[in-house]
Amino acid sequence: MPRERRSLNPNLIIAPSRDGGKWTVKNWRDIAFANQEDWDKAVSIFEDRINFRYMNVITEIDSNGKYSGFSVMALSCMLIETLAQFYDGLENSNDAKFPCGHPMNNTDFYSQFLTLKSFVLCRHFNDQQARIFYQDIRCGLLHACETGGNSKIKLRDGENLFRQTGGALTVYRKQFAKVIVDEFNAYCSHLRANDSREELRPNFRNKMNYICGIPEFEQ
Repeated sequence: MPRERRSLNPNLIIAPSRDGGKWTVKNWRDIAFANQEDWDKAVSIFEDRINFRYMNVITEIDSNGKYSGFSVMALSCMLIETLAQFYDGLENSNDAKFPCGHPMNNTDFYSQFLTLKSFVLCRHFNDQQARIFYQDIRCGLLHACETGGNSKIKLRDGENLFRQTGGALTVYRKQFAKVIVDEFNAYCSHLRANDSREELRPNFRNKMNYICGIPEFEQ
């Protein structure tokens, strides 16, 4: 059964604005989604939310010192899961399902995003690598505050995103931060242009509606 959506104050701030103001729940609710201008505004709200919560922080940490790999990768893992939920229009990762309707566990959901659903990251991961990344990097950092297995985080190795040795990955956070930016920018570009998957815009809208406490709309 779907969870009841939260009732939020219309003046609740959902993101700082790039022009120095604030985006509120009311700003989102007032979008009619009737034309390109409406969609440009919607994507701008999303961009500002993600930039101020994740991208700006990742860039700032990444540019200061060579011992910040865990912080960069922890934020990157959170952002990957956030984007995966937006791409599928999910309130929560636990709501993911296979096309047949059976529940999808978090490992499958995360791996599917890295190998299939993403626009840029999918060029770098196969299924085994995605599952190692989920278990050793994502779960290691967010649940145990350290990488799992024999996987490691290092500064850089040319243009390599990671190297695989058996069942372990060495992830290069400088390049990973760049690829995360590319993924985010690709998603926003496709949302604006409406030139990709049919479900991309409706799923995006449903995820933002959940954030703003708005009932799901009929697609």
